[in-house]
Amino acid sequence: MERTYRVRPYYRNLGLGSLLLFLAVLIALSYFVVMHAPNSKDFGAAIFAMIIAAFFVGISIHLLLFYQRAKLVISDEEIESTGVVQVKRMSLADVTGAVWRLHPSGGSLVLRTRAAKITVYFDNYQPRHRAEIVDFFSTALPQSVQEGWTLFSYRIAGHYGQEDREPGDGEVRLTRSKMNIYIAVGVLAACFVGVYCWWVTADIRFLFAPLVMGSSLFVVQLRIPRKGMIFNRLSHRPDEFRFLCFILVSLAVGIGDIMVCAIFELRLALPVPTMFVILAIWVSITLIWAHRIDKRQRRRDIEAAEKAAQAPQSHDK
Repeated sequence: MERTYRVRPYYRNLGLGSLLLFLAVLIALSYFVVMHAPNSKDFGAAIFAMIIAAFFVGISIHLLLFYQRAKLVISDEEIESTGVVQVKRMSLADVTGAVWRLHPSGGSLVLRTRAAKITVYFDNYQPRHRAEIVDFFSTALPQSVQEGWTLFSYRIAGHYGQEDREPGDGEVRLTRSKMNIYIAVGVLAACFVGVYCWWVTADIRFLFAPLVMGSSLFVVQLRIPRKGMIFNRLSHRPDEFRFLCFILVSLAVGIGDIMVCAIFELRLALPVPTMFVILAIWVSITLIWAHRIDKRQRRRDIEAAEKAAQAPQSHDK
């Protein structure tokens, strides 16, 4: 029996919203470039911003095409994966390797034959379809070619169909309404800071601060399901809590310094090359720290998954 799965409307909504936003930015910047002489001090920055906006317009169009064309067709004999420009097919009997991965968000499955490779990203599909796709591949493929199923089942597949459950000990349900409250506070704070900076400096760019913060509201509406998502409390994850505090404090200090210099027309305390070196060091520390946290979490998950897999066997004995 052949089944066809199309990507979820999230990609259509994200592509359409992003296209409207960056088209508006591109039009505004084009108007600035046309109306102001090339010798304006902001002319070069406007051209650079136009290139960035045009790039994101292209990404938005790609998302719309992806929603229109992408699909996964599976049957007992063959798999067909259609992307924006490519169509890949492989026979189930020819699969020599199937690797279950936890990344990206929602997990993925890498299927390999001697001549082809297909990667199935489960987050691309509707929640009710993910369980069907995972169940099909986990049962249709021989266990000898599957790798990483125990951990994937514990971390991802084991939670399918449990979206309505009550949060357990150390968990919290994050809903759109809760996030909207946090974002509304952030938008109000950005409005206050942006208007004050504009009043002091007469630089209209500060008035875009609320728009940047408000755009996160659009992202939240797309990413968080209507029923919300269950997360572990940060109080139960001290490593991630410290990492988050480090990120927030670092960003607050960096953005605060830049804004103070812009408001009071001060020169930066350090030369620009030195600041780039500091930024590179900060990014390196952040990436290494995040990798170590992920590595420790993966080790804990593997141990928990192995215990969970052994528990039914011990009970049967």
